[in-house]
Amino acid sequence: MTDHDGHGSHCAGVIAALEAASSIWGYAPEVEIYGLRVFGGADGGGYASDIADAIDWAVQAGCDIISMSFSSEIASSYIRSSIEKATDAGVLCVAAAGNEGGPVRYPAKFRNVVGVSALGKVGTFPGDSIHGDAMTDIRSHDGRFFFASFSNRGEEIDLCAPGVAVTSTFPVNTFCAWDGTSMACPHVSGIAALALESAPDIRYAARDVSRMGLLMDRLLGLCMDLGMPKICQGSGLPRLEKLFMP
Repeated sequence: MTDHDGHGSHCAGVIAALEAASSIWGYAPEVEIYGLRVFGGADGGGYASDIADAIDWAVQAGCDIISMSFSSEIASSYIRSSIEKATDAGVLCVAAAGNEGGPVRYPAKFRNVVGVSALGKVGTFPGDSIHGDAMTDIRSHDGRFFFASFSNRGEEIDLCAPGVAVTSTFPVNTFCAWDGTSMACPHVSGIAALALESAPDIRYAARDVSRMGLLMDRLLGLCMDLGMPKICQGSGLPRLEKLFMP
């Protein structure tokens, strides 16, 4: 598959870039990952039916987690139905909140979808760079993290993740730093993959809605409260070190 705009490569790298010295790597380099194209082509793609078909395919292929770095202000019944079927099959659906600086968009707004907002970390990029435009006065208790200006917010936000100056893979054999809730979403999906791998009781449970609920609860249990408004951070920032705590 050829990635013409780099968006898919960037998101995939956050999850599963191979470990290499003097480079970056994803949360779960050994994960089995599928890239399903729903945007692009002569007509632009991105139809609700395309997205629903991709979700259905992922469920049939036995995927455990579906990472959706896209958003729309329109609630599609096609997509909602496919997400409900995925949930019933024990699949955790994770989605970007959107980048309009307003209300959470779909599919993150749907019930049983993990809605992800975007954060930045102070001191991780030049202050005069384009990433500086994302800085706000909504800060964590310790002042290290800020809520990204572009990130959508609302009661549907379940947690937050890095979405400013995120460095990841890019075609061809290069790296780049991008902003967006699209970048925050795969952070959560990668951590969810590790959370599932480290919990055999969930991993090998019957593939039904209760399995999805157990994984979602485990993911939310990894979150650290940053002290931001709940409509911005949800349950907080998931922390890998919590996976290894007794």
